[in-house]
Amino acid sequence: MAKNDFLKAVEEICASDPRYKADSYIFLMQALQFTQSRSKKAGHVTGGELSEGIREFALEQFGPMVKTVFNHWGITKTEDFGILYLI
Repeated sequence: MAKNDFLKAVEEICASDPRYKADSYIFLMQALQFTQSRSKKAGHVTGGELSEGIREFALEQFGPMVKTVFNHWGITKTEDFGILYLI
């Protein structure tokens, strides 16, 4: 999916389901790419690998402000990333 198509899809999702801010979807895609780049496997990563990748990427991006940023985006628990991924 092209970047513009992805951003348009995120806008549409946020308009119909405002639980999470658009930045959370963008972050999740970046965290997935980060995780895939660190993995020896091409493409698919497990849920555990993605969770660890999200943790590492978040700390790299936001340091001790991770919880504050996630809360601002509507992310309050690990399961929220699963919901973001499935939407």
